[in-house]
Amino acid sequence: MAAELLDGVLEDDYVGFVAERDGEVDGYVCLGPTPLTEATWHLYWLGVHPRAQRRGVARSLHAQAAACVRVHRGARIVVETSGRPDYRPARCFYERAGYRLAGRIEDYYRRGDDCLFYCKTLDGIA
Repeated sequence: MAAELLDGVLEDDYVGFVAERDGEVDGYVCLGPTPLTEATWHLYWLGVHPRAQRRGVARSLHAQAAACVRVHRGARIVVETSGRPDYRPARCFYERAGYRLAGRIEDYYRRGDDCLFYCKTLDGIA
């Protein structure tokens, strides 16, 4: 699915960045402007290969994504993620990056698996 997503980045209104080391993909991020909004962007995917985790790859990819949003005059980034316990590291990452919990839809993905919405307003932009 990740390969198809990255292929789609080249064709659609999405933007993607890939982190590589020694010819291997360590991670990627995919984002795009949220339709029907003035300055909101969605971060759709941020993934880091297990061998590259805890090395700053996600932080670097997120910084590139945020810089891209700023260049395109975006004001905020929205992220959706699961409320399951195994997604706690992802939620902690977003919270450390300055996102705040903006909403929850219970049983969104399946019973017991809520969708959590996080939002970050970019510095210097109201």
